[in-house]
Amino acid sequence: MGFWFPVEEAQEGAAKFLVPKLDRGEGEPLDHDRSRAAVFYNPLMRLKRDSAVLAVSVLGDRLGRPVDVCEPMCGVGVRGVRL
Repeated sequence: MGFWFPVEEAQEGAAKFLVPKLDRGEGEPLDHDRSRAAVFYNPLMRLKRDSAVLAVSVLGDRLGRPVDVCEPMCGVGVRGVRL
């Protein structure tokens, strides 16, 4: 699979996914108001994603059925993949 920007593999829980490989020291460079990468990944938000996965899991257990989740405001969609 080819991208117009460099990627690297990341993992959270059992989910493995590709994320944009950006120079963290300089931040994400912009080119004419357009990012080099069409998506973003914030590793510092892992605890919040862990909490969401746990909350949805507990809710599904209490309801006794799978829970449908919509994640409209996402970067690479890691939370959705993990859910």
